[in-house]
Amino acid sequence: MSPTLPTVTLDRTLFDLYSLDGGNGRDVGFVMAVPPPGPQVAPSFPRPVKYAYQSPRYPKLGNEIFARICLGSAAQYHAFQAGPMPLYLFDVEPPKSSSFFSKLTAVPDHREDAERVYSQLSETQRPDVRFLSAPSDIKRAGNTKLISYTPLDILDGRSLTVNPEVHYKLLSKRTLAFAPLTSPKTEIIDAGLSCKQVDTPSLVSTEVARMMNSIEQRALPFVVKVPQAVGGQGVFVLKDEADRADCLDILREETTSMVKSINSSNEHLKPACLILQEMLPGVPRGLNLFVTKTGRSIWISCTEPILDERNYWGGAFVDFNRQHHWEQVYGKTAKQISQYVYEQGYYGPLGADIMLDENEKQHVIDLNVRLTGSYILGLMKTHFTTRGMNCASLLTPLAVKGDRNAFEEKFSKELEEGRLVIIGWTHGRGGPGNIFRYSLGSLVVGGEDQASMLAMMDTINAIRIRK
Repeated sequence: MSPTLPTVTLDRTLFDLYSLDGGNGRDVGFVMAVPPPGPQVAPSFPRPVKYAYQSPRYPKLGNEIFARICLGSAAQYHAFQAGPMPLYLFDVEPPKSSSFFSKLTAVPDHREDAERVYSQLSETQRPDVRFLSAPSDIKRAGNTKLISYTPLDILDGRSLTVNPEVHYKLLSKRTLAFAPLTSPKTEIIDAGLSCKQVDTPSLVSTEVARMMNSIEQRALPFVVKVPQAVGGQGVFVLKDEADRADCLDILREETTSMVKSINSSNEHLKPACLILQEMLPGVPRGLNLFVTKTGRSIWISCTEPILDERNYWGGAFVDFNRQHHWEQVYGKTAKQISQYVYEQGYYGPLGADIMLDENEKQHVIDLNVRLTGSYILGLMKTHFTTRGMNCASLLTPLAVKGDRNAFEEKFSKELEEGRLVIIGWTHGRGGPGNIFRYSLGSLVVGGEDQASMLAMMDTINAIRIRK
């Protein structure tokens, strides 16, 4: 028997935030997709050419899996906080039939998955979901001003809240090195080839070797980043020679692809480089902010790291009881960041990672000028605290056997309590003859304190499919 899920009411939505300071959330539409690594994974979503992205640390998975993660569950959970605005999602797979009648009557499974996710929200906070079967379908947005997770080629020429080239530059890890913000000492290794030269294999090989040499020769420890990556998949922390060897092994192939991505449409955007950053002591804390149409900085949350027994980063969580404290600690830096991105032409959601140096000075080690993965946590404070839970974390992507019904049956008590909230879900089939059913989920996990939250996460992780 399926559990009775509580209605989820968010403290605020993107609709509300875009309506502040003279804005109007009704004028905005949200286009949501996480750019998948590798080749095109679905007919609806062409691989970006102008706005190129890197994915060196992504696991080697099939296109079908990446489509279900990047266009399915991950896209859904990032948009869970959209509110009552048009939400454009990309079809994970094409309609089963190309006939006009079929397109009107048949609802693909991934669309039903998304509808089920958003049905948990209060009716006044549900997005108006519109699926795109082909890139040209975006024309249905008309004159609506669009926001997107990252700049996309198919949105060039559309009405947008932020110039996509400005957005792309702000997302680049390269840009932070030149920003008027306190950040670690950084060395930029730009690719030195023009768009006409990247078609010559020998030139590309020589250039990649030159770029790799910077990593080979630099004294440890330090951090290596590629310019455009999401989910921490473009960051390498080099503490010893084993870390260096692992980094070089992965980055040689990725840097080759990155250099080859230079073309006449993006050469001026500096899409190919390596960022070598000084390593600071301690652990990062993540700020989630919103910059209004007038440039005002709105505090959403501060996330703290989840550390394993080796003191390695294993995710992030929000402690709702400590938010006032963190706002007092990081409020000045948050306003400086917001002012900087606003002066560059950006307004909307963003995240920043902050670390302290040996003198307790705050450094911005990363800027994510977009909706972050942990953004939703700060908007669910009331949902959890009214249920006696003071901590929450995100668990994604969660790969499990079976469908959502089976998962809900297993965790019915926790779901009914509101301790678990499914904010993204898509399912598929695999194995010989597609006889095996699997699901890819995104969950927010709450707990009375960090220990109970982690215990719940461990219980869920115990049923995870491990490749």
